[in-house]
Amino acid sequence: MSLVEFRPVSVSEVEDASARRSGARTLMALATLVVVTVVAGLAVTGGSTATGRAAGLADAGRLTPWLLPVSRGMFDLAAIGTVGTLTALAWLVPHGRPALARRLRRAVACWAVAWAVAATVNLLASVSQVVGVPLGSLPTRTDLLWYGVDLPQGRSLLLVVVVAVSLALWIGTVQSRLGLRAWAVAAPASLAPLLSTGHAATASNHFLATEMLLVHVVAATLWTGGLLALVVHVRAFPDVLPLAVTRFSPLALVCLVAVGVSGLVGAWTRLGPIGSLWQSPYGALLLLKTGALVLVAWLGWAHRRHTIPALVAGRPRAFARLATVEVGLMAVTIGLAVVLARTAPPIAATLRAVPPHATAYPTVDPTLAPLTPLTAVTAFRHDAMTLTAVLVAVGLVLAWARARIWATSSPGRRALLAAGLAVTLWALVGAPAAYSTVLLSAQVAQVLVLGLLAPPLLVSGVPHHARRALAERLWRGRFRLPARPAHAILVLLAVLAVALQTPALELSLRGEVTHLLLSLAPLLAGLLVVLSLDRDSGWDQSRASTALLVLAGVLAWYGVRTWSTAAPAAGGWYRDVALWWSDPAADQRVAGLLMTGAAVAIAVGWVVALRPPEPARPARSERRRRPWGARS
Repeated sequence: MSLVEFRPVSVSEVEDASARRSGARTLMALATLVVVTVVAGLAVTGGSTATGRAAGLADAGRLTPWLLPVSRGMFDLAAIGTVGTLTALAWLVPHGRPALARRLRRAVACWAVAWAVAATVNLLASVSQVVGVPLGSLPTRTDLLWYGVDLPQGRSLLLVVVVAVSLALWIGTVQSRLGLRAWAVAAPASLAPLLSTGHAATASNHFLATEMLLVHVVAATLWTGGLLALVVHVRAFPDVLPLAVTRFSPLALVCLVAVGVSGLVGAWTRLGPIGSLWQSPYGALLLLKTGALVLVAWLGWAHRRHTIPALVAGRPRAFARLATVEVGLMAVTIGLAVVLARTAPPIAATLRAVPPHATAYPTVDPTLAPLTPLTAVTAFRHDAMTLTAVLVAVGLVLAWARARIWATSSPGRRALLAAGLAVTLWALVGAPAAYSTVLLSAQVAQVLVLGLLAPPLLVSGVPHHARRALAERLWRGRFRLPARPAHAILVLLAVLAVALQTPALELSLRGEVTHLLLSLAPLLAGLLVVLSLDRDSGWDQSRASTALLVLAGVLAWYGVRTWSTAAPAAGGWYRDVALWWSDPAADQRVAGLLMTGAAVAIAVGWVVALRPPEPARPARSERRRRPWGARS
């Protein structure tokens, strides 16, 4: 007779197994909702047959027209799950919970594998549609297969596959909070090239529509994915759920506003004010998505009004039920978005597309008016992604200022902070940003304003105790080495060199994400310099003057070099993109003068301000009282 050993099962293990089964059922229900919505929508609108045959090529078969949208729906769902779970792991849950961290890491790896598989299937189906060859015949037609992969959409999907596979392999080894947050930023950023090659070409302003699509999809991914992670994974930890939901609520509100505004503007750029276009199948789908967004917004309001207070009070059931309904409604919206992408816009909407989609300069607005003193103040760049990032950052700064420093700040400092925010906003989305892709002088002005003018205004607008506390956090954290004054100035010099004198400038001009990053780098480097100088008040003033003189000298050298050289800047970008009213050679000399003028301003202003004061001379009455020998 054999003895069977029985091990007692703890209550936590039973609850964890029950939570896993509940999470698996929720995910299966979501995937089913997405597939059913996609199939039903395509059957009603005829989108699968309308796009099943590539122009001038053979039919891709019966499987491809259906596999393409279904795989795209699974792609979107897996991307949402990956990004949302990463967001929860990096920002929403506390750091000292190893059991929850392990569960979220496993979920990230599983979502990333599903994301890579869906991207691969979608890539093969896209190639099959483009080259007009059935999926089963693609392995024997490697020339056509590699041709399809080499297209912009194919390269973008390959990038997603690489990022997803890397995330699945390495997420278990990332232990630091900074590393997790870096992955949480890199995962949604990998969607940008794919979205830039999407269906926004039929808009009346292709550039604005593409940027709106980027904002719309990234915000919806963060919003839906974060809520999905809370419902499926964090719900099994009742002691952590209230904190995670409280942290997620402000992010959900920001994403709701971004999704709503970007969706409305994007729809307007596609269909405009023509009522008949809104009565088309494309317009009807847009109206359905708008209605779904209104319902989700109402559910979010119910969360903030009723279920979140109940959750904090220890009653999580109401939140779980309402959140599950909200996630299901979001899954239907995902399916509608896939159907909308497969539905051809009306012909009248296609004819409104100005400027055209096919252009070698995707960041250039050819409708820009000539640069005049009036347009230098009033010009605005229709860059939805940059504007959204700037507005969110300004909102966070204002919220922090109101909560931490506004009550203790003097009116003068408030004015400086407002001026710094206004200058930063003008440089990022005003005239310098609008003309930076067509005029080198505007690019130089943007870099100089963000790197040299905005940081002193922003830091001076913060009370002394608040900025010293921020500087101390930088000094004690991972930025201790670059937070030293000399090292911070070296960082600023390196950023200016990259932004003004290297091929990185031309690379940044070819994409909005890289152009935004190159614009933000001088601002961050300038803030680092000002904070480091303010923190290290004991730093010898002669060394500070020497460092700033070096900065002025390097800028002067850049200016002279730019003014005197005959070689076109940025690899000839500005020469090739020249609009009818611009003179690239003359503008390059203006850019050199701007850099030289900034160097003179630094040498005259900052060095004079750091010069030690002269000893005070005694008053004339005191000199008269001194003995004759003391005077000599």
